[in-house]
Amino acid sequence: MTRFSFQQDRWVVSIGLLLAFLLAVNALADLATAILPAQLDDLRWRFGAFGLVTGQLTPLMIAWVLVLAVGVWWDRRWLLRLQAIVGLILLLGLVAGGVNFVLDAVSLRGELAETSRLGYDLAVSRAGGVTAIVALLLLMTTIAAWRAGGGRRAHRRPADAPIVGSRPVKPKETSPNEG
Repeated sequence: MTRFSFQQDRWVVSIGLLLAFLLAVNALADLATAILPAQLDDLRWRFGAFGLVTGQLTPLMIAWVLVLAVGVWWDRRWLLRLQAIVGLILLLGLVAGGVNFVLDAVSLRGELAETSRLGYDLAVSRAGGVTAIVALLLLMTTIAAWRAGGGRRAHRRPADAPIVGSRPVKPKETSPNEG
């Protein structure tokens, strides 16, 4: 496997961070223009806003995983620890938002006409499924970031230790006939 030089590493990492930044800013800007001004006391607004948030979770998670990859690639333990802490906060917020969404969805479903319930149920299922998958991804990346950042159970491989599964290379033997 070819290893990049330090100069190439810097370019790859910079591109990864810029791409993560672009994905996150674009998704958050779309959200801000769609859901602001906030109307937290309005049941319909809360339901719609959470649905819009779930629509932007995919690019946000791609950005999140890119930052995790950059932190692991360059062994930036402070970045990984920060990501683990922020990930835990985001996970708790997403779970709380998901619970609130389910309660709002149940309350709102009773007000709907029978003909529009199928579309409503599909939208609720989509938002719930995306939320569950993203919550699982956040949990996994938070644990991974914590361990890679030197968490309690982190098992770091010394720089000179062989990679797991690699075979030692035997020196080529020369025959007595070879000079």
